[in-house]
Amino acid sequence: MRRGDYYYDFRNAPDHFVNDWLKKEKWFTFRICESGESLPEYRVEIEKEAIDPRFSDSDQPVACPVLMVTKKPDNDKFWTASYPVNDRFQELYHLEKREAEYHYLNELLEKIYELKKGLSYCTEMVSRDTHTKESAYHAIQNYAKEFKSYSSNISDISLKESMSMDENEAVETYKGPVVKNAVMPRQRSTVEKALLIYTQKELLEDAEDLGLQLAGKSKGKIAFEIARYLLDPDHMRGKLLEFSEDELDAFEKLIENPFMKPSEEERDHLEALWDLGYVTAYMDGAYEVPEDAETIYNIIKRNGYREFHRKAVWLVKCLSVFAGFYMAAPIIILYRMYLRDQSLKVSYAEFLKLLDKIPEDLNSCFINGELLLGKPMREDDMYREMREVQEDVEYYILTKEEIECLAWEGYPASTGEYLELEQYFRSTMGLDEDDSHALCLTVYMYFSAGAMPEDFLKAAKSEKLRLPGGKKEKKLEKLLERVNDHTRMFMFRGHTPLEMLEMRPELFADTPAPVQSVDNKSGLSSSSPSDIQSQKKLEPAKKIYPNDPCPCGSGKKYKKCCGRK
Repeated sequence: MRRGDYYYDFRNAPDHFVNDWLKKEKWFTFRICESGESLPEYRVEIEKEAIDPRFSDSDQPVACPVLMVTKKPDNDKFWTASYPVNDRFQELYHLEKREAEYHYLNELLEKIYELKKGLSYCTEMVSRDTHTKESAYHAIQNYAKEFKSYSSNISDISLKESMSMDENEAVETYKGPVVKNAVMPRQRSTVEKALLIYTQKELLEDAEDLGLQLAGKSKGKIAFEIARYLLDPDHMRGKLLEFSEDELDAFEKLIENPFMKPSEEERDHLEALWDLGYVTAYMDGAYEVPEDAETIYNIIKRNGYREFHRKAVWLVKCLSVFAGFYMAAPIIILYRMYLRDQSLKVSYAEFLKLLDKIPEDLNSCFINGELLLGKPMREDDMYREMREVQEDVEYYILTKEEIECLAWEGYPASTGEYLELEQYFRSTMGLDEDDSHALCLTVYMYFSAGAMPEDFLKAAKSEKLRLPGGKKEKKLEKLLERVNDHTRMFMFRGHTPLEMLEMRPELFADTPAPVQSVDNKSGLSSSSPSDIQSQKKLEPAKKIYPNDPCPCGSGKKYKKCCGRK
């Protein structure tokens, strides 16, 4: 029975054996999922205990559970014939006589997932009450009885004496049950229980994000199906790639210290894991990893998951940046990006194997021969049109710092030009930090795709964004021109217009002589070579709403991807 029930005592299943019950009962029923669901119910007839059972005189003694006879129900899609079930029994559940063992479900699951052959049986088993817990109802009843008995024996203590006692003396004098500040042992949660704190609408949104179609199901069924998905070892390997090494370190620390109260920094690292259902938080500030999630994680960790995670998380970042930065390039360019993290010593052959293991929902790109293309390139003729406007120069390979910045911010937020632009939005236009970042991201999306400053200003006015007038507007126009000249563009294979001016001056032969001013970082002349861009600019970007597909090409909603960052 459940420990949390008020009226019922709790008995721990691993402490008790079912042998006596099996001898008394003739049959039992079960469903393949939780009771109460609209799923088939099966009846199992319990055979009498057999001595030295064999299928025939020549057979070896039966040494595993056996399904003797089955009767197939009509139109039952869950039905499995007896012979494959018995083959599986014989493979995994060979019986061996040993001492009595008391196993929890997670321990049994570990054996099954690790394919450890065999089950033990014992003829001299003894149930125990190690974990038996009395219900709150019975505890209160017993306390009332003891207190009543105690009260009848304190007539020799005067009211005055009892009032003069301090708390410690009272505790020493009182011989009855002490319940003040009593702390009952916590019951480990499960992923399913952790999900049930959400509303049905929130669970349906999460199910949709996971690719599960559960509309019309009850809240309990939705939570069950999401939990089953998250506890699949392959799915857990994929979902945890969404989290950084620091977040996974905090997750493992919580496994080692269940019900701990994490620091503010640790809570930040656990927040997204809690949102997914792999972490449970309590009202008193304690956190834990649900027991079933801990079991599956320990299994995948023993198979080398942390090393895979370290290599794969960086690749996922590179892929997300690649899709929007290059749009299309040879696979070797992604490999050169990947090697910017010099701590990862991976050969090209190992890299290709690693790339193949990245889950579809985390891969913003797809392979087409020797090329890697962002998912938006799947549209007809889009790649051909892109190649027509792309200059034939060597690809610029982003630095590790640039990849980290683009993966997190979505635009080169650490460069001097974008820092100056953000400051202008905040100080001159009065935007807060979030709106300033969002507007800088929009500017980057326009400029990196080849649009011009006037395109952005026109779109901003059409969206009724209040722009300053007079000298302040002229300052914004000049600032946008500098930002544009220093923005890395896919049409230049990742180079800025100023870098292209230095490498391919013939492209700008018809432009007026630029006004020279030296850029602090690059040392390049900050001219405005915009004519070549105006010939090749793309359609202006559109406003992105939370439920729109993310423009990075991940396939997720904007609010669940770049919008979340």
